Amino acid sequence: MEPGIVPDSWNAILSDRTVWVQGTSKDSVRCGLDLAGKLAFPIVSFQCGNCGLLREYAFRPTQRLG
Repeated sequence: MEPGIVPDSWNAILSDRTVWVQGTSKDSVRCGLDLAGKLAFPIVSFQCGNCGLLREYAFRPTQRLG
């Protein structure tokens, strides 16, 4: 397992999907988080039809930030 974050607000990156960002973040005075150079992986959710259990996965990066 690798460390990563799921940013609360993704409007600054112009994506309508929730993403997992690889690595740790640093605070930035200008935009809250400094994510420059980090890979963004869209999160895909799957639900069990019997019990409703949700599992979330981040398979492939779609963009490099910054």
